Amino acid sequence: MNMGGLDEEWVEYTISGFVPMILAAYRMSAARRTFPGLEKLTVSIAKDVESEAADYLAWSEAHQHDEYSDEPGFFIDLAAAGDYAGEMLAATGELPGLFFGSLIVYLLSTLEATLADCLEVAQIVMQRPVVKKVRNPQLENYVRALEGCGVRALWDDEIWADLRAWRKVRNKFVHTLEIRQGARGLSGSAAQEVFWLVDAAIRKLDHAMSALEPFIKRPGR
Repeated sequence: MNMGGLDEEWVEYTISGFVPMILAAYRMSAARRTFPGLEKLTVSIAKDVESEAADYLAWSEAHQHDEYSDEPGFFIDLAAAGDYAGEMLAATGELPGLFFGSLIVYLLSTLEATLADCLEVAQIVMQRPVVKKVRNPQLENYVRALEGCGVRALWDDEIWADLRAWRKVRNKFVHTLEIRQGARGLSGSAAQEVFWLVDAAIRKLDHAMSALEPFIKRPGR
């Protein structure tokens, strides 16, 4: 699900007014505001490292024939210098994936936390035993538990397919030990896609939480 860039109009919400939805709105707003900063940061770091690598190669080439009296036999290996500069650039190339991959983790965690908080609220309103945690897979089991309290998020097949696909990406990013493998392809555009996906899921959940309104006991009633 790709609903466009973050320059599109976006407003904080909630329809139902429950605390978990207000917190979700704040978290989504905070996440949205990080995009420009992350993009500028990655560009700035990349330029700095590219400049440093170029300076290092230039210095190595200029001093390749220098002799060092305190280290006889030492010389500057231009091939090794080139490899070192290449590693500097390669490491910098991983930063967008690491930055935006972390943001994707945050967005999906926001959805899971919102589901958990909504479940607690629904159980209290419906006077059910409060169970704050569910087993894996959490998305499916939170939604199922909410349905048992009369809250139906009504996520369509596209939302479910995209959530499950990005959950796999998130888990790979979090659990893999190979940074380049885990962060591969996690760009700003990917994080934007996850933003709009989570936004759509939370908005549907927000509407669903309105079903609890008739069961809320108010003072004096």
